[in-house]
Amino acid sequence: MSVAGEHLLGPVPKTAEVTVIENRTDATIAQDLIASGWRHRWLVALVVLVALALGVAWILVSPTRYTSRLVVMPTEASQQLSDLLRNAGSSMIASSLGGLTGTEQITYFDRFSKQLTAVSTAAALKDHPNLVESLMGLRWNDELKIWEGDSVLTQVKAALGLDTSADTSAQAVAEFLRRNLIQEQDRNSPITTLSLDATDAEVARQTLGYLHQYSDDQIKQAIYQQTQSKLEYLQRRLQSVTVNDYRQTLIGLILDQEKILMLIQPNLPFAAEALEKPEILIEPSSPKKGRILVVALLLGLLIGGAIAYRLDRKRRR
Repeated sequence: MSVAGEHLLGPVPKTAEVTVIENRTDATIAQDLIASGWRHRWLVALVVLVALALGVAWILVSPTRYTSRLVVMPTEASQQLSDLLRNAGSSMIASSLGGLTGTEQITYFDRFSKQLTAVSTAAALKDHPNLVESLMGLRWNDELKIWEGDSVLTQVKAALGLDTSADTSAQAVAEFLRRNLIQEQDRNSPITTLSLDATDAEVARQTLGYLHQYSDDQIKQAIYQQTQSKLEYLQRRLQSVTVNDYRQTLIGLILDQEKILMLIQPNLPFAAEALEKPEILIEPSSPKKGRILVVALLLGLLIGGAIAYRLDRKRRR
């Protein structure tokens, strides 16, 4: 055999071997995992059962929370008042309500949405027994005289000797509402759906109803007081004015203020009206039992397959 032939039939260079092995590994790793998992199927099954058991344990220790929903939309009175301010043609009326509306782009319903999670609203919410506790998932520790979270994390912190007290100040409750009160605006209509979770279904319903009532009342009282003050001021000015054109202007402004007061009905919502009473969803919002078990199953299969694959590789070596 010639030297050239020997060279052609000689050993494959190491770099070529590594390339072939790497290509083969990339192409067959899924098959190897499946094969290893099948050979060690009892081990994989054991890991899956452990993962499912941990998932069930997580479901059992997690507090059950329920969702309440409330559908609201801008009232006709607030829309009429917005039209009145736009069409008044008088800077005095706009300035008299400027502190309430802020800018022309901000509607009374926008102010209602912000008032729902304001600190003043949270402070008023705290006055209702058991609402904040159930809403935030807290429990009273009579031994330490503090509010604590009702979760596994609180138990772990207590075992480690860490501070487990929960902040129940108005600022903390307002921040909780900003994170958890969902306001979902319908794309094709002015309808907004408010959603809130609590450990007690009835508490979730009561809290939504209270937030709607209190926030609307706050806006109604603010505009009523400002409009009443403006009306009294215009009436005093009218008594001292003798120029006819100026008197007619003041009379027009007074009539506009009276129209605003007529739109404010004591027993009716002003900024946002509820289309129905708050409803409670039948199925708990958390824990998501099906999702937790599916995730536990997939993790069990993945971890079990990885362990089986690792055992096979050690055995080959």
